[in-house]
Amino acid sequence: MANAPDDDPAVSVCFVVTIDDIELGSFNTCDGLGCEVVLETREEGGNNGHVWQLPTRLKYSNVKLSRPLTRETEKVARWFATMTTGFSRKTAHIEARTGDG
Repeated sequence: MANAPDDDPAVSVCFVVTIDDIELGSFNTCDGLGCEVVLETREEGGNNGHVWQLPTRLKYSNVKLSRPLTRETEKVARWFATMTTGFSRKTAHIEARTGDG
């Protein structure tokens, strides 16, 4: 049974990064994208057969993006320069795209 065109896996993927509506361009690789729920273990007194696993918070891993030096590298350099004037929390989007967008 042949795959329909929409079912084909991506052969080539690029990652477009936007931070607070500032597009930093596309990257070749994206590593470490993920999160985990941190659990707190509580043992109940008198009930030795049960241990409670309570979710406490989300823990995000560090993301590493890479690409060769291109004209888009200037966008990243400008964004880093704005960070020297003071840090404030940013919202970032990493969008995976196939070769045809």
